[in-house]
Amino acid sequence: MQEEKISDYYALVLYKAFSKAYAQQPGNPVAVKQYEHEGKPIDVFKYKVDKFGFVVILYQNNVDDLILNVKIQLKELKNLEVYLPEKHNSQTIQFKVSKGETQMVILKAKVSDIDNPVYSYSYGEVFKFSQNLSSSQLKHLCQSQGQKTQSLNDDNIQVFHYKYPGGFADFYMNKGHKGVLEEEITFDLKNFLVNGAETNDLKITLPPGQEFLLDLRVKDIFDSYSFSRKSKTKLIK
Repeated sequence: MQEEKISDYYALVLYKAFSKAYAQQPGNPVAVKQYEHEGKPIDVFKYKVDKFGFVVILYQNNVDDLILNVKIQLKELKNLEVYLPEKHNSQTIQFKVSKGETQMVILKAKVSDIDNPVYSYSYGEVFKFSQNLSSSQLKHLCQSQGQKTQSLNDDNIQVFHYKYPGGFADFYMNKGHKGVLEEEITFDLKNFLVNGAETNDLKITLPPGQEFLLDLRVKDIFDSYSFSRKSKTKLIK
């Protein structure tokens, strides 16, 4: 049994290497799909390899600032089983493809005649793009591309709002020499994390010369999400 597991492991490693090399070989095969974002083609591709009783669906992301989120619903599998990923939920497979990554879904024929396997399959795919932005990137984007939503204390206290794929951010700045901003926020959230945590309450205290970044990110981009908030703002001079 142990030898069989080891053999199976090396077969998987070798086939993954073969599939990746085969898919990326110029002209063989042509990408099944080139993805678009905001109506423009981007350097994110899907390939498909069907050889030796295996079906490989390979995803490659060469874009710096976007994450490809994929959800596959397998349908009508005949003489095939899911070989990779090892962990999946029944007929549903969900994963992310970050910058420079390649992810594979491998279906393996359940027949013994590997030279002449008979199998069929179909699947549905849903995809969405998200961004994994750092705090420094979000601060910059809030100021350069966001909308100013608050201006207090002779414009020395400013708040900028920026929406990005998979979330949004509010960047608070106190550039004055006096005056403290206090804000209490109560959220009504569905499928959101507040600065990486599950919470419905937040208190912000912003003294002179300080900054604060509020980052709300969707937990599962394929699930529905919503939010509302109520704020109490006070300026202490």
